[in-house]
Amino acid sequence: MYAQGIVLDPWLMLGARFVQGIAVALVFAPSLALAGDLAGERGSGTTLSVLTMAFGLGVAAGPLASGVLYNLGGFSMPFTVGAVLALAALGLTYWEVEETLSVTRSRRRPRRRTDTRARHGRSPDVSGNRTPLYRGVKFGTILLSDMFTDRTDAGEQLAAAVRRSDIEVDIVLGIPRGGLPVARPVADALDVPLDVVVASKVGAPGNPELAVAAVADDGTTWRNDSLIGKLDLTTGYLEDEIEHEQRAARQKRERYREGRPPLSLTGKHVLVVDDGLATGATMFACVERVREAGAASVAAAVPVGSPRTADQLERTVDHLEILERPRSFRAVGQFFRDFSQVSDEEAMALLD
Repeated sequence: MYAQGIVLDPWLMLGARFVQGIAVALVFAPSLALAGDLAGERGSGTTLSVLTMAFGLGVAAGPLASGVLYNLGGFSMPFTVGAVLALAALGLTYWEVEETLSVTRSRRRPRRRTDTRARHGRSPDVSGNRTPLYRGVKFGTILLSDMFTDRTDAGEQLAAAVRRSDIEVDIVLGIPRGGLPVARPVADALDVPLDVVVASKVGAPGNPELAVAAVADDGTTWRNDSLIGKLDLTTGYLEDEIEHEQRAARQKRERYREGRPPLSLTGKHVLVVDDGLATGATMFACVERVREAGAASVAAAVPVGSPRTADQLERTVDHLEILERPRSFRAVGQFFRDFSQVSDEEAMALLD
């Protein structure tokens, strides 16, 4: 903006205007998206309407304000004021967004003072500091970083939320591998045993990450019927893949529970924990597996997840504890600073 106030050559002015247009495009759209996330699901329409009206008002009033500033300080004055206001807005956005969207860690003392971070050689945060969720905008994309430092941090925040919900829990079951670093702090905070429940997802042909079904170690199967119909998958394909994935789930269960007595869930209040919800295939299969095992109640807990999947899961379980349901959800990993893969050895070391 400032450069346009001192550039007198027409071609340089054209170039400056071109750069300004790109800058506005990079900032305006993600700003609206960020505003929608800040407003929440019910207030987003009103918030976006006010912002777009304010933008239109700025476009209409801008030339008038520029004329006044030109008379006061010359040709460069409107652009100088605009640059100063832009820098002020950038600073306010950074600090205000970080302060507004934050999660306050629970300061209640857990019943068992087992510290998962200390166990793994990291210094725990006992100051009750607030963890920032959104950091800013870059290249037209909202940076959804620092919501959780890693899975252990997510587990500690989730543990505080579960304790506040005051649900009855007899045992916590983590879904390996990524769910165990989250489940460990939850089990510690509730002072209950930690074990595993295993399911393996069935991928679509040519796209194994797109889950069309999931099967637990005992054969309990969850199917995404709408997706199966859209992909026109054959019964033969599904049966073969489900059989293959059930063997894989059984092998993983045997590896994780080697040397342990058979897990009895009859009459128990069970909390199933994972590191997030995308399609939710493995979570749905695990919940059904636990229910079929005779549990008195089945609750689920995740740090973050797709709003649509979370709504579906909420109708399936007796209680769902989820910290965040971002409308801009694309993948679980985008909300973790460190979402590196967890090895089987690391996951098994977290079990009681």
